Amino acid sequence: MHILLVSLVVLFFSQESVKGLKMASFNIQNFGVKKTRNPELMAVLGKIIRRYDAVFIHEIRDKSQSAFQALLNAVNGNERTWSNAPTGPRGRFCGRKITRRYVGHVGPRYGRTASKEQVGLIYRPDKIELAGNYTMNGLDKAFERPPYCYLLSAKKDGFKFASLAVHIDPDVVFAEMETLYKVAPKCVAMAHTENLIILGDMNAGCGYLSNRKRELLSLRRDTTYKWLIGDDVDTTVAKSKCAYDRFICKGAEIIGRVSSAGVFNFLLAYNFTVEKAKTISDHFPIELDIS
Repeated sequence: MHILLVSLVVLFFSQESVKGLKMASFNIQNFGVKKTRNPELMAVLGKIIRRYDAVFIHEIRDKSQSAFQALLNAVNGNERTWSNAPTGPRGRFCGRKITRRYVGHVGPRYGRTASKEQVGLIYRPDKIELAGNYTMNGLDKAFERPPYCYLLSAKKDGFKFASLAVHIDPDVVFAEMETLYKVAPKCVAMAHTENLIILGDMNAGCGYLSNRKRELLSLRRDTTYKWLIGDDVDTTVAKSKCAYDRFICKGAEIIGRVSSAGVFNFLLAYNFTVEKAKTISDHFPIELDIS
């Protein structure tokens, strides 16, 4: 029995160490102190984020700079054991508690108006390393909220890729997306890698960007960029079907490593009403798997 138990331990950790990365981009509508004061809402957000090894959080609006830390605490506070690890009656395995820990990084506050935003990254340091983060200087006039560049590295094999996090202004989607095409190579150069994922709420559909204009985008016409979330995918909680949130990849290796991409519909997954889901956000997380 003891040998079998040890074998299960080795098998579990071997599988955990070799599997790929599961990442997400999540626009949590108007995320600030008010939402952190709702324990039920924060518990749901923590549950959603724990599905992933790394999550980019968009639309953090908080002058006090406390909301992101509260979110990170919610993610860590409710996770006590690996979800599918065999455990004893006290949640322990071979006398040692098995925990999953997340850490975070939050970028600078951006915005030309009083409504400034930050992008945050919550990730598992045992699965991924934040190897660098870079401010895209000189873009305040070109973007309402300039994109922010990250260099990430997978712990299992050292695979490095850049992530360019964006929240495109819905009033000038085409113009900002065209500028995004021009600045994306700067992120690649800063990160010293050919592998890039542009991610975030791009408002790239419905009334903000027509089908005709979308096809005219340089990011669309340049076939070295691959759009992973289809135009017919719904990334919003509302009844309208709009693909606002996107992953756009460039680089043969990162494109080859992405095994799936889609949307996590927490309304259906958690059997919420539309009204309940909207208290969480007006967007669903988009997610992808990297081998």
